[in-house]
Amino acid sequence: MLSLINLSVSGRRKTVISNLHAVFAGGYTHGLFAPDAALLKPLLECISGQRTRYTGSILYNDAPLVKQDVAYTDCRAIAVPPEDRIPEPVLVRPGAAAGSRPWSYVSGLTPPPAIDFSKKILLLHDLRTPMLSDACAALPDQLRQHTTPDGKTVLITSHDYQALRDTCDYIYLFDKKRFPIVVEKADFAQFDDYFRNVFRPHRPY
Repeated sequence: MLSLINLSVSGRRKTVISNLHAVFAGGYTHGLFAPDAALLKPLLECISGQRTRYTGSILYNDAPLVKQDVAYTDCRAIAVPPEDRIPEPVLVRPGAAAGSRPWSYVSGLTPPPAIDFSKKILLLHDLRTPMLSDACAALPDQLRQHTTPDGKTVLITSHDYQALRDTCDYIYLFDKKRFPIVVEKADFAQFDDYFRNVFRPHRPY
């Protein structure tokens, strides 16, 4: 079990996380969703050990979390091999000068995130961005296969609420309160209505 106790993280201009309490049980996949994108990545960075400047405690089975027990995957940083890249279609930037480099995107051939399933805690940041949607289609089954029998704890962030709904056993709604709202899979339908009326989808960064 992964526990966050009185966790606070300050950015350059403001407090990003303030006195947060959360518990994540092993053997399940937990989705983290917040209307403010600036909250989620620092949270995973604290758990993974990439960010050391915070106050509060991060415990695993009531003992201080060891960095070597955690695998962190930033889904946006996955490189696409040149042989798998698709140069078309090309998107031209609005107002781009003649001869400037156009935007292009890759569709369907992006490899799925390389997850180290040997670790006790698996962190995936920004799952199913538009470029990863096809590649990550098999991830729910893959995560269940490695998580439930071994009791691993999986935390996933995403700007795509539907991705969390399809993949996770629980969704934690962070709205800058001390305790997140936790919704289990059986109640996702009720949470859908809450999400539509209270939170508005925001633009990915």
